[in-house]
Amino acid sequence: MRNKIILATIATLAWAAPAIADELPALTADGYGPVKIGMRVDQASNALAVNLRPEEDAQDPECHHVSGGDAAPGLAFMVQHGRIVRVSLYSGPNVIRTDRGIGLGDNMLKEKQAYGAGLAYEPHEYLGPIARYLTWWNEKSHRGIRFETDEDGNVDTMHAGNEAIFLVEGCS
Repeated sequence: MRNKIILATIATLAWAAPAIADELPALTADGYGPVKIGMRVDQASNALAVNLRPEEDAQDPECHHVSGGDAAPGLAFMVQHGRIVRVSLYSGPNVIRTDRGIGLGDNMLKEKQAYGAGLAYEPHEYLGPIARYLTWWNEKSHRGIRFETDEDGNVDTMHAGNEAIFLVEGCS
């Protein structure tokens, strides 16, 4: 009986996960759902209905990260001069996806299929030979999405926004 309940619960969660993902806003080059690149932190907080607060390591008021803690797990927003410049998704597993269906844990081949020839590849600054930065950039809007892959070629970090997506270590 217990095994049947566990299997039924797993089946329900597996069935519900795509529906939950479909209900969540998408990560795009312009931001995350109602949070748009260029918004002030108070506007982003209101748009998400979450109190975005500086993270513990926020030393520089001109450039730091804010997050919503448990109310927005895995999401961080880089703030420069009081404006949101980058939305990052750091931890997984997470059901948040890009507008082209890419999420944490996806293999870089999936990004290649979703973004095609517009995807630029660079070696990862710190990880082994397979790890990459994969970047899709829109010259017209000066916005893009950058994926960081691990040594297995799977996405472990995503950034969306303006030129700040190219910053490797926080604000530098």
